[in-house]
Amino acid sequence: MTRNEEQDSAAQMPWRGPAGTRRNVIKVVAVVLLIVLVVHLLMVGSHYVREKAKRACCAAILVGIGQAMWEYAEANAGSWPIIPHAPATQPGIGRVAYAPGKIGKYREGISPTTAPSDNTTTEGSTTANLWLLIRFGRLTGTSFTCPSSNDFYGLDDNWEQLWDFKSYEFTSYGYQVPFGQAGRPDKSAEPRMVLVADKGPYGAALEKGEPHPGVPTAAIDASRKRWRPWNTINHERAGQNVLRIDGSAEWSSTPLAGVNKDNIYTRWSDPTGGTDADPTPRIHGTPPTGMETPFADTDSLIYP
Repeated sequence: MTRNEEQDSAAQMPWRGPAGTRRNVIKVVAVVLLIVLVVHLLMVGSHYVREKAKRACCAAILVGIGQAMWEYAEANAGSWPIIPHAPATQPGIGRVAYAPGKIGKYREGISPTTAPSDNTTTEGSTTANLWLLIRFGRLTGTSFTCPSSNDFYGLDDNWEQLWDFKSYEFTSYGYQVPFGQAGRPDKSAEPRMVLVADKGPYGAALEKGEPHPGVPTAAIDASRKRWRPWNTINHERAGQNVLRIDGSAEWSSTPLAGVNKDNIYTRWSDPTGGTDADPTPRIHGTPPTGMETPFADTDSLIYP
């Protein structure tokens, strides 16, 4: 090949230029790829840092709710926030329909009674119990919004005349279902019992129309990824913050945050709660449909 032919060939295929030029191109490409990788890692890391901060803020909110619960009880003869309702007559099932569509339905007109009674009310949300902390000046509406959620609180000019949040999107937290014979929120309960937590996946399905995750199928020792479908939607299903009776709040990467790894978003599937050899009744349980209540005092059932 003549010198002219070599020059023509190089002009047609510039990537086959002199070795030094090719090395420079490779270096530039490598630098660009490195920059792209670094930017990606920074974005991912920044998102993780922000989410960690939001989780910490969420936990602090729950601690504040726990403190308000204790203050409320001290001011109300030891009774924790429980709206008047028809008492349950059998284990595991109540006479109060608390879902779906009950949140905000009775914002006006409900009696300010806090102690359980022989009231004949057979409909009422679990969030109306939390609203009692607002009604009696212990907290404000903004005290129930998790920063990781899409929930919001619209200020009401007449909040002191209301008895519930306006709708599902106005509170980020669920309460231990208090309408049964067992598991009622009380300061004498097992200290590690979960009292309040990020809203669960079943409330999201029944109240918001999110996909229903069904009965859990993951094993007690399954990975966090395997349990994701049954976590709250508040934290991108990575886990949930929980508030315990003793006033402490902590992060749990699975819903098995209750006593003896109890699933906090389902009722036990039988009154025994299972055994150490077969914990299925308490780790899988029965998803709430709106009438279920705890089978026992260590059976957590957070709704919504």
